[in-house]
Amino acid sequence: MTTPQSQGAQHQWDSVVSAALVGVSGRTVNAVGADPAIVEYLSGTTDSAQLVLETAALASTAARATVDVIGEAEPIESAPPDDRPPMTPTAAEIAIRMMDMGGEMNECARELLLRSGRAPTPTLLPVLLRQTRSATLRGDSTQLADIVGPRGRWLSGRVPELQAMLPSAESLENRDAAILSDDATWRLGTLDDRVRYLEALRRADPRRGVELLSAGWRGESGEDRERLILALAIGEAPDDEPFLEGALDDRRGAVRRHAARLLTGRPDSALVARLDAVLFGIVTVARHGPLEFEIDRTARIPESLARDGIVAGRARGAIRFDDALNQLIGAVPLSHWESRFGGTPAEIFAAVPDDPAVYRDAMVAAVAVQRNREWARAIAPSLSSTEHTGLIRELISDEQLLAAAADELDRIDAAGNLSMLAAVPRPWPTELSLRACGLLRAGGSAARSRTLLGFMRTALPVDDATADSPGRWIVELNRIREQAHAQLQAPIATTVEALQLRIALTRELS
Repeated sequence: MTTPQSQGAQHQWDSVVSAALVGVSGRTVNAVGADPAIVEYLSGTTDSAQLVLETAALASTAARATVDVIGEAEPIESAPPDDRPPMTPTAAEIAIRMMDMGGEMNECARELLLRSGRAPTPTLLPVLLRQTRSATLRGDSTQLADIVGPRGRWLSGRVPELQAMLPSAESLENRDAAILSDDATWRLGTLDDRVRYLEALRRADPRRGVELLSAGWRGESGEDRERLILALAIGEAPDDEPFLEGALDDRRGAVRRHAARLLTGRPDSALVARLDAVLFGIVTVARHGPLEFEIDRTARIPESLARDGIVAGRARGAIRFDDALNQLIGAVPLSHWESRFGGTPAEIFAAVPDDPAVYRDAMVAAVAVQRNREWARAIAPSLSSTEHTGLIRELISDEQLLAAAADELDRIDAAGNLSMLAAVPRPWPTELSLRACGLLRAGGSAARSRTLLGFMRTALPVDDATADSPGRWIVELNRIREQAHAQLQAPIATTVEALQLRIALTRELS
């Protein structure tokens, strides 16, 4: 039923709209009959233009702030108990300060929290959960789930974008079963929902997964094809290769690249056989003497390589030879070199020409990308510090890593190249810590020193600190700071603060 009051408000609103459309000079506007929800907030101005603007702004705000109550809200279930011993508020505050420093200090704080086995405080849980997306991309969301515990998983369940990222208390199989229980998800869900559905199906039955994807492939958009094809990295089925071979001709470049990468990861695929034939038509073994490779730079690079993911630059219309050869070396499985030439990884690597150095670099990159631990350990002794690139640092032994890191400190360049030092397990041993402090004391490049200090924040040992002593390395850094250049005063102070926070958090969590 329309009341006289609501009729008056509608009439006043109609006058405001009319004045806004044709101009206030041709319409009379006043506050008489204005909506009771806004009338007390009107300024009482007699300026028609101002009154129109005030009425419109207040009416819009009132409309947005008004919610019709449809029914009683369902109460949220209580958070589950966390049986772990509670963390102190002080520990939570220190952990937040460490995480705010970013980078490796963030990771260091989370490692300490995980090892403590304590339940985070309510103030710390949201801070940890905000890191879920980046943690998932790095592959350590499981660690984060262990830190936040049942209450963190309960809280993440109330935030839709976190539900699929933070592992719940249920097993992966149970979650997949829940996803697969509704077939409509594949037909009607969002792209993220459909990706999760296909990934769950691939884990349960790889053959059905590729069949489902293949059945509707032609009707998928380019963006959807680009995301969905990546699910074929999970599991393996006989029908995968024919499907991926077809995807090499897809209209969308990213789909073609994904298909080529997935086929390259299957050593027995036809694509790998094609790349193998081209590579070892170019690289051959010298007829006499020890194992030594010869590279036929007159060999023709087939145009068809572009379809197989070898996308090289061009010069005067021809494919750049070195670009193509580098990619071929990286794509062909390292085991093919052994089976074809019969040498050990160390012998094969030694036989790769070092002029130009790009071929040797390509072989190092192949070891890193293919994560071949046997090859990494075999070739590490013959690498210079600048050749220890990418994931190869994770594949060699701790002894080799320490030796390479010490070599870096002895021959560090002005830009601060410390790729091996970054991979040394932490905390550093005493000898390496002393070398790092000695390098700081010697001065030199400010950029190099800042890089080194960044590592030292989480790498210097702090287990010798006591209530009466800040510890050996804080004392050492303070001495270095007294003699350091003005540019390094703040970075050294930040490193000292980082060590103090690590000491304080370790004590609070003990």
